[in-house]
Amino acid sequence: METISNILNRHFYPYERRITNIEGLTIISSIDSHLSRVLPAGGDEIISMVSRPVRTEQLCMLYCYGGQISCRLNMIEYTLRRDDFLFIRENSIVEIIVNDPAVNLVGLLVSEGFRPVDVGMKEYLALHELIARTPFVHLDAQTAKAFVDTCSLLENSVQRQRDPFTDAFARAYMLVLYLHLARAIHSHNDTAVHSPTRVPRRMETLTAFFDLVEKHFSSHRDVGFYAEKLCLAPKYASQVIRQASGRMPADWIRERVILEAKLLLLDGRHNVQQVSDILGFPSQSAFGKYFKQATGVSPRDYYKGDGL
Repeated sequence: METISNILNRHFYPYERRITNIEGLTIISSIDSHLSRVLPAGGDEIISMVSRPVRTEQLCMLYCYGGQISCRLNMIEYTLRRDDFLFIRENSIVEIIVNDPAVNLVGLLVSEGFRPVDVGMKEYLALHELIARTPFVHLDAQTAKAFVDTCSLLENSVQRQRDPFTDAFARAYMLVLYLHLARAIHSHNDTAVHSPTRVPRRMETLTAFFDLVEKHFSSHRDVGFYAEKLCLAPKYASQVIRQASGRMPADWIRERVILEAKLLLLDGRHNVQQVSDILGFPSQSAFGKYFKQATGVSPRDYYKGDGL
C-alpha cells in the first residue's frame, strides 16, 4: 500500500535521500545539503509529477526550505515556497501536483503516540488543534530560522548513537517545534482577526461545506442535501460556493467521491463491486458510469492499471 513516507521519499527526494528514524518519528530532510545538491543529467527537466492519492496514517509536517512544491490536501491546492509550512493531519488525503527537482523540504512524520515531552494530553490536543485549523502558514524570517535550527538539533540528536536519553531529546525538540509553529499561527490568526479584511462570510460557508462533504460524501451526492444543512437555498448555496472556490458544489462532491474511489481501488483490498457498495452506489454499473465520466477510464481499468 502506498504511504505518505513512500510519496515523500520517491517524489520529494528522488536524487538525494536523508531519512532518520526513531520509533514514532521519521525525519526526511535536505537542510544541511541543499547548497551542494546535484541533479542527474536531465533532472532539471523533471518538473512535473502527479502522484496517486494517498491517505496519511501519521501526522505530517512539511517545511519548504527552497524551490517549490504544489500538492493537494483534502482537495485544496497548496503551493509551498521558501519558508512555507504545511501541517497534514492524520487521515488526510494528499496528492502531489508539481514537483520541482530543486525543492528542499523538511518532512516530519509523527505517529499518534509520539507526544512532545512534558505536555499533558489536554494541552497537546489544544496545540494540535491550533495548528490543524491553519494547515498552511508562511513563517517569518526569525521563526523560520528557529524552526530550521531546531530541526537540525532534532535530527542530530536522533542520528547519534542511541542511548536512554535519545527519545527524551527527540520529544523535547518536538515540543520546541510545536511551540514555534503555534506562535507563528497565533500571530497569523491574531493579525487576521484585527485586520479590516476579515475572512468573508462566503469563505466560512465554503469551510462548512467542505466539512459536510467529508462527513456525508459516501451517502449524499446531491447539492440540495448540503444546502439544507447550510440553511441555504440550493441555488444560493451554489452561487456562494462558486464565488468562494471558483467551482460548483457538485464538482467538489464528485471530486471527493472519486478521490475515495481511487484510494479504495489502489489499496488492493477491495474489488470494484466492494468499492461501489462502500460508496453507496445502487449498482456496480452506476458506479462505473459515474467513475468513467469523471476520469475517462472505467474503475476496472483503473484498478488493473494500478492507477494508470
